[in-house]
Amino acid sequence: MPGSSSPGSSRWRPRARSYHLGTEFAVFGVGNSDWTHTFHKVPRMVDNTLAKIGAERIMDAGFANVKRDLIGPWEAWSEQLCMTLSGTTEKHGKANITDRLGLDVRIEKNRLNALPQALGAGTEYKAGDYLPVQARNPDATVSRTMRRFSLSAEDVMSVLSSNKHFIPTHPIAIEHFLRSSVELAQPITLRQLATLATYSPPGSPEHIRLEEMQTVYQALLDARYSVLDVLEEVPLLPLPFGVYIDLLLPLNPRLYSIASSPLASPQIVGLTFDLLSSPSLSGHGTFSGVASSHLFTRLLGSPLSCTVRATKLPFRLPASPLTPIIMLAAGSSIAPLRDNFARSAPRFSKKGESLARVV
Repeated sequence: MPGSSSPGSSRWRPRARSYHLGTEFAVFGVGNSDWTHTFHKVPRMVDNTLAKIGAERIMDAGFANVKRDLIGPWEAWSEQLCMTLSGTTEKHGKANITDRLGLDVRIEKNRLNALPQALGAGTEYKAGDYLPVQARNPDATVSRTMRRFSLSAEDVMSVLSSNKHFIPTHPIAIEHFLRSSVELAQPITLRQLATLATYSPPGSPEHIRLEEMQTVYQALLDARYSVLDVLEEVPLLPLPFGVYIDLLLPLNPRLYSIASSPLASPQIVGLTFDLLSSPSLSGHGTFSGVASSHLFTRLLGSPLSCTVRATKLPFRLPASPLTPIIMLAAGSSIAPLRDNFARSAPRFSKKGESLARVV
């Protein structure tokens, strides 16, 4: 099945054929509500079409909006799917939730230096390619996390064992780990909220507050409350640091359109970005984009962890300089409009060739 950004994906249909009795299916769709005309259109179409041509739907389709909450709906739907497939109707109790969470973390007072990574020599790109940038959490967010768990910049953590690729099992400075390895500002999921409640004694102010938050979870989601935001509202909650980092997702690279031409220099890359920094909707400090704020603080000559990703779309300049070009910029598409193609014009003008109009 094609991705949502693939040409013609909204016109794609499963091959119409009859399914034998006993063919079962379940659908979970992920979309972005910014794309109003195609939002969840394909997964709904697949769900309805499979049912019409004879397959058996074993449970209702699930849906997630990446702009709001991707993880929460998936956790709830996948748990229900596992229960359906196993034939059980009993969900895990609260005791089971705490049993399977948490990492055995050893914290030492020490110093450990970490060197940033830089783009390797010899890497080249073409106009229209992307640059995934490894983001860094802002200093203010890292400091808030350190204060919440009474940690200092010199403290070193050692995780005895973990099957998560982003959790290091070798000694590492906690400050560096929080800055470069995990998402600190990701909106909290309903399951994470329920997990926090299991670490508060029943009837305690912390337990009552966390139970109240679960009843108004949608409001927390609208305000983009993170796990850290919630923990700051229940400062006496005795949540172990190992459980906290086990709840977090890996800090993923942010994808930028390259905003420069390789004709000037195949190893010099330009980016166009908007600094995201505003008072947090949750009321906890300032919400800063992890990538844009990191890029904004880079100085000339500062290393940047990134790589080049070739575009899979036919997003290249035409071979003939006489081919007219019409460009519509929306969102990050301003980058190639502003730099890529405009700066690629010299490849023709330097040769003395005439150029078609660019609108």
